[in-house]
Amino acid sequence: MTFDIGANSSVTGLSYTLNMTAFHPSWLSELGFAFTGSQNTGGVQINPATGYPVAGTASFSNSIDLVQAGLDFNVGADGILRLEFYEIFDDASILPDGRWHFGDIAFDYTPETVNAVPEPATALLLGGGAMLMGVVVRRRRANAKAPQLA
Repeated sequence: MTFDIGANSSVTGLSYTLNMTAFHPSWLSELGFAFTGSQNTGGVQINPATGYPVAGTASFSNSIDLVQAGLDFNVGADGILRLEFYEIFDDASILPDGRWHFGDIAFDYTPETVNAVPEPATALLLGGGAMLMGVVVRRRRANAKAPQLA
């Protein structure tokens, strides 16, 4: 899944509550998800069930301050944040190794603040409008000073 959070935004926090199943011979601890930029640069990998080397169904929740943990990162210039669910070890079974049933995943981010610089076309349009207003004012003044013929 992808989310457009704005160019060069900084991802600063993460929280989740989810329910998942690992099918035997896979383990719950092998299921994970990752947040990365669109080019897979920077990011965070989370294995909610770390320490659960068993198959089965369970629910997990946690909140992480990525800044405090030193894991905050910026997305690229395209502003795309990727969410990917994965399984660490492929048990080569015919069935899927696991299933994500339901839950919520939320991330905190801070958009990059930039000083707005007008695009060249906008600047030309504004400049042309100002010049046109100057021409109109100059003509009106010239017409006001011109002698009136009777």
